[in-house]
Amino acid sequence: MTDARHENGTTTPTPEDLRRRVEETRRELGGTVEELAAKTDVRARARGMAARARTQVREQAGRTADSVRRRTPEPVREKVSQAARQTADRAAVLGTTVRDRAPEPVREKAAQAVATGRRNPALSAAVAVTALVLLLGVRRRGGGEG
Repeated sequence: MTDARHENGTTTPTPEDLRRRVEETRRELGGTVEELAAKTDVRARARGMAARARTQVREQAGRTADSVRRRTPEPVREKVSQAARQTADRAAVLGTTVRDRAPEPVREKAAQAVATGRRNPALSAAVAVTALVLLLGVRRRGGGEG
């Protein structure tokens, strides 16, 4: 069946043409509804943004740590390593003392902080190295004297 021509030059679509148009419109509307639903899912969008931010922070921390490692002379790295070992030993002793004397809520918060450090060792290391480099820079400039 073909389109019927009217006197004003327009054509009347066939039932098959109408069905195709209806299906096409349904698909377009379905896609639009899905897009709108995705935009209004605030929780999912927030999770996605948080995941991207975590990835960026981890990548930047890794790059920073690598950069600091490459630029730090071997004697300084050895001192940092030695200081880290001493700090870890002191922290272990202090941790035992605090754990024995601290109330339960304080112990829970400390456990959460330790868990966070263990989940993000590169970030923890980058923060520690950056702090040490800054401390050494202040000492070299004479800002640490007092």
